This record gives sequence, C-alpha cells and structure tokens, in this order.
Amino acid sequence: MSETEVSPKQERFPRLKTVAAAIGLAAFGPATLYGVVEALLAGEVRNLGRVVASVRDDPLEFYAIMFVGGLGALLVTTLSALFLILLFKGRGSRRV
Repeated sequence: MSETEVSPKQERFPRLKTVAAAIGLAAFGPATLYGVVEALLAGEVRNLGRVVASVRDDPLEFYAIMFVGGLGALLVTTLSALFLILLFKGRGSRRV
C-alpha cells in the first residue's frame, strides 16, 4: 500500500480520529477542574511532590492560581463540548 492510498478502516470511519480527539479534549477540562478542587480542599498546589503555592503562605497567590485554573478548565470544557455538538450536528446533514 503506497502512502497516497487510504486504508479500508479510514474510509469506513473517516471522522473517528476527530471524534476521539474531541472527546479527549472534553475530558481534559473536568480533569483540570478536579485538580483545582483537590488543591482547594488541601489548601496547597503541588507539582511533582513540591508545594508551589499554599494558602497559609500567600492566600492571594493561591486563590489567583485557583481562579485562573478554574477559568481555564471551564473554557476548555465549554469549547470542547461545543466542538462535539457541532461535530455531531453536522454529521446528519451530510448523509443525504
């Protein structure tokens, strides 16, 4: 099979990689949000076992990191959910 030929699986499921990537992206937002909630409950942000920010040391820095992380998680979740909706909504119109 040359490089220009398409395998039968790719012809059968042409959008499978796109859907898998969108679902992975959609899962990234809630995973980040879980990290934010975990850090809020623990009162510290850890990276590779080291404390990056603690609510006891500098509350402003800690809550700023939590706010930015939460907004980022919300943005990624919303955009990926919209992408999935558009991906599946456009699918039905192409079958005609």
